[in-house]
Amino acid sequence: MKKSLIVLMLALLFYSCSKEKTDTKENEIKNNLNYGISELTITEPWVRVAAEGMNTAFFFKVTNPLEQNDTLISAESDIAEIIEIHETFVDENGLMGMRKIPFAVIPSNSTVEFKPRDLHVMAIRLKQDVKTGDTTLLKLTFNNAGEKKIFSAARDFVRPK
Repeated sequence: MKKSLIVLMLALLFYSCSKEKTDTKENEIKNNLNYGISELTITEPWVRVAAEGMNTAFFFKVTNPLEQNDTLISAESDIAEIIEIHETFVDENGLMGMRKIPFAVIPSNSTVEFKPRDLHVMAIRLKQDVKTGDTTLLKLTFNNAGEKKIFSAARDFVRPK
């Protein structure tokens, strides 16, 4: 009888330990739905070529594979006097314009593209020329993901016809 009780206790202990490992693995899978991508990532960064004193913009894609929204709250770069998060809009008369926005939400399980004539990071009054092939550092700060540094290659923007 004593031996049976010990075997039963060992079986329960083994079951509870294996159950904990299974629960942990299930949580890892739930929190990491994109097969190894467990954090916010930034891809395809580039900056438009422009001359000193002029304005330019940074473009990129932000992928948030997590179950929680994140928010781009600021951007920094040494190439210009002012760096701002911008959006393009169309007013009630059908005229297109750009305006500063305080933040940009990156919804959970999605990719947001910062692109010409849409969301972008504006660099106002360049301190130097940005020439084709130059690489420029941009620091993006997100509410949850924190600071992300990206290097953006300069290239010409060809407007679609």
